[in-house]
Amino acid sequence: MPDSDPPPVVLRQFALDDALTHLDGEDEATSKWLSGGVSTEESVRRWIRSNEDNWSSNGPRFAFAIQTLAGELAGVIEVNVNHSHFAGLEPGDANVSYGLYPQYRGRGLATSALLHVRDFMIAKGVQRAVIRVEPENVNSIRLAERCGFDRAGVVTNEVGTKYLVFVDDLKVPA
Repeated sequence: MPDSDPPPVVLRQFALDDALTHLDGEDEATSKWLSGGVSTEESVRRWIRSNEDNWSSNGPRFAFAIQTLAGELAGVIEVNVNHSHFAGLEPGDANVSYGLYPQYRGRGLATSALLHVRDFMIAKGVQRAVIRVEPENVNSIRLAERCGFDRAGVVTNEVGTKYLVFVDDLKVPA
């Protein structure tokens, strides 16, 4: 767990009104590590509509807007409970991915969001939170370690991308 308390954040569903802010927050790192390419306003709006559909049908993907207490949209954290969609996940696992807009990085907001989303995963019955990180993504590796995730190995997906796997056991002791 972090050495000091990270700043509080609000996690909420994305709204269509967030589309331009979300698009403006995308940079090279976000495109590379999170979205898989450069977004457009229309692709962000489709993604938000898809998020709305997932929330209303109870998953499997739950994307949260990370918002500061001042009301500023700072990034995204997503929980995907479809374990079969990700190399290295097992039944009861959820894949966790995240990204902050450049001006909000280095402030502890991702740490706070990752710690905060644990309660949501426990309520959903998730047994293990899993973060898969490409080895070059040093900041994401540090975040997983800072939040108490254990390094569990390496997996390779169907297109040959290698990921370091970090896990957090969410099972509540009996």
